Parts: sequence; C-alpha cells; structure tokens
Amino acid sequence: MTRSVVIQQALAARAHLDSHAVEYAVGDTVFSPAPVLFITLAMITLSERAHAEAYLARLTKIPAALAALAERHRAGIAAGRLPVRRLADAAVAHFDRYLSHPAGDPLRRPTPAVDVPGFADQRDRLLETMVRPAVTAYREVLASEVVPVGRTDDRAGLCWAPPGRTRTPSADPSRSPAQVHQPSARRVHSARPPIPGRTVIQIGSTRRVRRRRTRRTPAIRARPLTARRRTPTYDRTLTLCYPLTQAGRMREVVSMPAAYAQSDQFRGARIHLCDLAGLEIRDCEVSGLKIVDCYGGDVYLGGDFERLVVNDVDVTAYVEAELDRQHPTRVLARDAASSVDYRAAWDAIETQWEATLDRARLLPEAKLHEQVNGEWSFVETQRHLLMAGDAWLGNAVLEEDAPYHPLGLPYRGMPPDAAAKLGLTLEATPTLDEVLAPRLARMATMRRVVDGLTEAELDRVCGRKPADPYPDREYVVRRCLKVVLKEEAEHHRYAVRDLAVLEAAA
Repeated sequence: MTRSVVIQQALAARAHLDSHAVEYAVGDTVFSPAPVLFITLAMITLSERAHAEAYLARLTKIPAALAALAERHRAGIAAGRLPVRRLADAAVAHFDRYLSHPAGDPLRRPTPAVDVPGFADQRDRLLETMVRPAVTAYREVLASEVVPVGRTDDRAGLCWAPPGRTRTPSADPSRSPAQVHQPSARRVHSARPPIPGRTVIQIGSTRRVRRRRTRRTPAIRARPLTARRRTPTYDRTLTLCYPLTQAGRMREVVSMPAAYAQSDQFRGARIHLCDLAGLEIRDCEVSGLKIVDCYGGDVYLGGDFERLVVNDVDVTAYVEAELDRQHPTRVLARDAASSVDYRAAWDAIETQWEATLDRARLLPEAKLHEQVNGEWSFVETQRHLLMAGDAWLGNAVLEEDAPYHPLGLPYRGMPPDAAAKLGLTLEATPTLDEVLAPRLARMATMRRVVDGLTEAELDRVCGRKPADPYPDREYVVRRCLKVVLKEEAEHHRYAVRDLAVLEAAA
C-alpha cells in the first residue's frame, strides 16, 4: 500500500465522518456536542499540577470550540439538516440555566489534588472573561438562527443520511401513511409466499377446546393499521406444554388472571400459539428465556442480561457500549476502583443530578408524580435513591443510629412488613421539595465520605448489612459505595428517559 493510497483512505474516512458529524445535533443532553463539552470537562480529575495547567488551557479553547459548533449548525441548516425545535429550545434553556448560576458553574468543580498557587483565581477569571461570553454568543446563535428553523416532532427528517429524503421515501412528510406503507406491503408479498394452513388449538375460558383451520399469510400483517385485525384472542388463557415428564400433555384450562406475582409456575414452561400482545414481565428471573418464531411490533426489553441474542445475533456488547456512550457516568460508577475513581464518579453524579433537577422543576408538580409506562415517577425515583443512600451508606458504612428516613422507597420486592420495621411510609405522597430535603442531605454525606476516602477505608468490612431483608454476609465499604454509585447512575438514566416523555406531553 503506497503513501498516496493511505492519504486517500484517510481523506475518505474524514469526509465520511464530516457527513455524519454529531456537531449538527442540537439538544441539552450528551447527544449534543456543546452540553457534553461542559459535562465531560466537569468530570476531569486533577491529580497532578500538570493536569491543573492543562485544564486551564482547555478553558481558553472553549470560545473557539463553541464558535466552530455554531458554524457547523449553520452549515447543517444550509444543507437541510434541521434539528427538532423542541430540542433546540431545550438547548437554549440549558444554557440559560448555566448562565443564571455562575456560582454553581460545573466547570468550577475540578479541584487540584495538589497545591497549585493561583489556580482558583485564574480559573474564575477565564470563566468570567472568556467562557461565559462565549456561551452567551453560542446561546444567541441557537435562539436566533437554529430555533426558528427547527422542525416539529411529527415532521420526518434524517440528519445522519444526507440527502435523507431522496434516499428514504418514508422520510417525506408529504406522503400519506398508506403511500408509505404500500412499498413495504409489496416487498412482503414478493419475499414470502403464503404459509400453508395449519391446525391451531384455540382455548377459551367459557367454551370447550375445539380445532380450527386457520391460514396465516404475510398479507394479513401487511394491511394498513386501520384495516388490520388483532391476532385471535384466546380469552386471556394460555396453552402450556410442560417439558420432561409432562411433555406434550395439556394442563387443565383455566382463565389467565390479570397478574401473577411471587410464582414459579412458568419455570420451564412452553407457551405456544397464544395471544401475548401487551404482556408485561417485570422483576423476574428470565435466565434461558426463549422467544422463538414470534412476531409483533414495539417489543421492549429492559433489565440486566448477561447475554442477549436477537435473531441469532449476540447484541450484548453493542447494547452495553451504546448505553455507556449515552450515559458516560455509568462507566465511571462501574469501573471505580481507587479512592480517586470514587470521587470522580461522585463528581459526575452530582453534576448531572443538579442539571436534571433544574430540568424537572420546569414541569408542573403533578407531572413529577406521574408514572411513565408503569415506572417510578420522578418523585418516587428520588425517594428510592434516598433509601439506597440510607441503606448502603448510612446504615452499612456509617452505622448511624437512625439511618432510614420515613420517605425512603425500597425496591419493589421488599415485603411491606419489612419496610414498616425500617420506619418507611410507603403510602406517603410527598412533594418533590419534601423529598429533596433529606435526599440532598444524604448526597452531602456521600460527598464528605468520598472526599475523605482512603484505600484502607475502601477495604474495611462494614459492621452492618444494608437492611434486615438482605442476606447475612460480609459487606465491604468498597462494594457498598459502588452500589450507591450504580444506583445513582442507572436511575438517572431512567429519570431522564421518562422526563423526555413528560416534557413532550406537557
């Protein structure tokens, strides 16, 4: 391979990156380059004098970076890559909050671990004379040039595949749903011939088992949504074929209740030829779960899976990498090993929660008590994180006399009587401010602990377990604090996911 070939390949790769550059994105999260610039810089650990000097040098480069981002936005708009207006508005609001709280500037968080004379004064001077004016100018570009041309949520647009609309007809907002759907229907018909008829056993709760000939064809699934019928309903019953000694034998048919809890009757079972549309499986052990030859739309999986295979493709590593990319704090929490790592992780957690709480306060109080898809509300999430800090930090690590605050909310599987013994009031409906009072106090306690953390303290064996329902075993400070970090990082992910839904509906 010659030098000219290498140069050509490098230029081609650069052109490809430029055509898909994230600088075109506008928003208030880590998907957008300007907010992530402030988020990542605030996470830097300054363990040496050279690190502190390099940090000050980075601050001087922020104005040029923001000016370059503004030019990228202009280039993207000129090329037809229009951002969603709601996200552009959120970006403006994000920088308005930043500019309105100079004392709480996240870029003031990194503090040298060694004495660096004049560091704080020089940092504050750079923030005041260079960074904040640059942020003001960038914010003005967003407000005056980007927001006015932003598209609505229901208007299709592809930022990452120029020229998106000519390459993907379904992205054309002028096409009706029927027009968009027909090419897909024709492809289905040409790709798959009708499936021969087969015998299906239909079970009803009020009728005898009967055999029925059905014919399943792709054409049924390719009809427009307004003309489609749902798959046959089996009156909330299941066909269960159990393996081993009961293989092939049908159990007595009974109606399926609305919910099962604390049951192992489905362990090793086979669910066959049933309508499971809308089925929800929550907080269950699913090792070895197989979903084979099934079909449907909007299938959602969420949880802690050691290995996940979709259509014979192992997607475990991809999912983890994408989550880490979207939520870099979870990497800091997961990989924390030394006392410095624990401090850096907590710095990032404090920073992201500060911004998210500001974001949540923009919503009406009622929205903060609203659950999205059956998940905890924003207030309930704060209550749960209060409980996590009380249990793993206040009780296990610090052995406080009264570690549990009554507003704490434990994991869903804790028995009510066990929660009552801890003094928890599960039925309480506090306001956000009422929860934040003890919650922020507990976060401040965590700050004091990590600031004074040593390697010896990390390896110390705790004198208590987190709570009575937890098993009797050895709990080390390292593990207990990591649980707090992971709880904070993961529940922040859930919180911002649901906040986006609440904001869209507000």
